[in-house]
Amino acid sequence: GFQDAIFKLGKVPEGLQTDNSSAATHRIKKDKVMREFNQKYIEFTDHHGVLPQTSNVGCPNENGCVESLNGHLKNRLEQALILRGSREFDKQEAYQSFLEDVLNKANKPREDKLQEELFFMKDVAPIRLPEYREEFSKVNKGSLVRLHKTTYSVPSKHIGSDLRFRSHEQF
Repeated sequence: GFQDAIFKLGKVPEGLQTDNSSAATHRIKKDKVMREFNQKYIEFTDHHGVLPQTSNVGCPNENGCVESLNGHLKNRLEQALILRGSREFDKQEAYQSFLEDVLNKANKPREDKLQEELFFMKDVAPIRLPEYREEFSKVNKGSLVRLHKTTYSVPSKHIGSDLRFRSHEQF
């Protein structure tokens, strides 16, 4: 989502604030509360030239304005779905378009403030990072592979082969 936002804007903020989720951080020692950024997250923020920041552990109120906006967005989406009369979409693209329309309407009153902020931001890096995780797995004699702690079956013709998998967040 961050890459989509900065490439749409063409600009990058100075910092990227996150909570202490395992996607961005890990515990330094099992018995301690303190957390450090994961190497992949550091590589991501370095690539985009942003300073990684977190809220303090056990202080969810530090991200209160973001959490509040998430709640408002959920309500806005619920109302838009009610007005639409259906939660069914023919294609994923139709749902994506619906979301963009709702978000654009919500952000319209903030356009002037955004233009002020963009003046102070850096240009976005010209290269997007891949938005998938690549993994290799050998197919065992039972025609199974293990990915992300989950077992999958594949056609038996691949037994003994090393297969490359790309897992995307959307799927």
